[in-house]
Amino acid sequence: MALVDTICQEGVQCGLKWPNDVLIHGRKVAGILAEMESYHNVVQFVVVGIGINVNMTPAELDRDLGPIASTATSLRATLGHEVGREVFLASLLESLEGWYERFCNQGSAILLEAWEARSLMQGRRIIARTPEVTWEGIAVGINPAGYLMLRRPDGSFITLTSAEVRFLD
Repeated sequence: MALVDTICQEGVQCGLKWPNDVLIHGRKVAGILAEMESYHNVVQFVVVGIGINVNMTPAELDRDLGPIASTATSLRATLGHEVGREVFLASLLESLEGWYERFCNQGSAILLEAWEARSLMQGRRIIARTPEVTWEGIAVGINPAGYLMLRRPDGSFITLTSAEVRFLD
């Protein structure tokens, strides 16, 4: 949520694609990975990695990403000008702190509500792949644990803990 909020402050509309992507006009501008260490069901720490295409030009995206360049973008490509990385980073860190405080004061329900408000998934037809299986259906949201809920064509529901997701519409 913090990253989406920070990008929106730059004047760019974007949203979240489960499980860890930020998209602008259907193209990936950022990805987020988190790893948690716990001991006896108590969180010891969380490490978060955020990769953002800030100032890549369209030519650099083409050169560096090759055949997948059409699925990516950058803030610079979207805005048409360079973005000050230091200012952007300061804004992102401030937003992260704000979301952490909200989480500490209001619990995880505030995060779920905010995620749904920024999600590009709701009601979209998707295909979800893991190395073992592929599912198709309609994304209906995420549950309190952050898992994607998918309604299959037969009307049944499945909950995905991880998968590579692509939009079909």
